[in-house]
Amino acid sequence: MPELIIHKASLNFQKGLFSFEAGVSFVVLILMIAGTATEYRGGRTMDSGAEMFASQKISDLLTVWAVEGTRDNEMISDANFFIGNTHEIEIEEKKIFSSIGTKRSGIVSMEIIIVRGGRPEKVRVSVAVQ
Repeated sequence: MPELIIHKASLNFQKGLFSFEAGVSFVVLILMIAGTATEYRGGRTMDSGAEMFASQKISDLLTVWAVEGTRDNEMISDANFFIGNTHEIEIEEKKIFSSIGTKRSGIVSMEIIIVRGGRPEKVRVSVAVQ
């Protein structure tokens, strides 16, 4: 009967899995990536986490609306619930809801083409960022 030989794998901790220099380089790379501003379309950078959070909320809303074929009044109630009362919704460049006041530090906007009733419509959502 053949013998079963089991080899135990062991790491040589004196050599390490990575060299010290590779580990330091990896940490420096991660810190450089984390320290840069996030860029998106148009080459503009998002200066704060609030802008990034607002753009993610808008993206989520537009995605759901495109998939579910949401109508005007439902869009307004979804946005009021999800974003709050500091937003604006346009369909084919016609405002169906606007509550963006004058006290704001910036506006984040996104738009998408949604096919409703067999015809494409441009839906744009803007959010005031404090």
